[in-house]
Amino acid sequence: VFQRLSRHGLKLRTDKCQFLQRQVKFLGHVVDKSGISPDPEKTAAVQGWPVPSTVREVRAFLGLAGYYRRFIVNFARMAQPLNALLVGVSADKKSSSRKVEWSTDCQDAFVKLKTCLTQAPILAYADFSLPFVLYTDASHQGLGAVLSQIQEGQERVIAYASRSLHPAERNNANYRSFNTIERECLAIKWAVPTLRYYLLGRAFTICSDHAQLQWLHRMKDTNERITRWYLPLQPFKFEVVHRLGAQMVMANFFSRQ
Repeated sequence: VFQRLSRHGLKLRTDKCQFLQRQVKFLGHVVDKSGISPDPEKTAAVQGWPVPSTVREVRAFLGLAGYYRRFIVNFARMAQPLNALLVGVSADKKSSSRKVEWSTDCQDAFVKLKTCLTQAPILAYADFSLPFVLYTDASHQGLGAVLSQIQEGQERVIAYASRSLHPAERNNANYRSFNTIERECLAIKWAVPTLRYYLLGRAFTICSDHAQLQWLHRMKDTNERITRWYLPLQPFKFEVVHRLGAQMVMANFFSRQ
């Protein structure tokens, strides 16, 4: 670190430095030898967060929760009732003070997100000398992905990712007509670019519980939809392997819970 600072002519203020620490807090995170986790001081404040009653308060809560979304399993699906309160609402001051209709689903989502924020897992550091494994899954509710690596004989999670289907997708007759393979391909088409920082420029493995996806490279020439979705994946080098459904628990949990 010091060599790099010296190389670039950068200086540090000693009163703002910490040395020989087992862990440090940085930008709302705790960093130690095991990995990265949310700062307990930040997430503890969530426990006393009052139930939002206005658009502004819903946005504030989702802003905090969204900052830590990579630590929250199935974040997109879980936050969907709260995000629905903001659909079609402009960002002006008058709209922000508008009261929201707080439903049972909103309360359940609010409580679950608060619980997950205070029980967030430790994510491992990516080791770019080791291969990555990407689990993907799709359902009628959303898309999910888990990026992992085998480190010291154990599979460690590097990042979680998920998103709900957009209203246009959910209500789109074309999406409802997608077969299972096409939905799974859509998950891959979304997940790989989402995690491009880790995956671009290196070979990786995609695990799916659908055996036919092992021939994704061939299907791109026989299915018009898959052909379109395959184009953004061309810069990436990957192999699709089949794993039984029981081994796909992590990704399935994302899109179906």
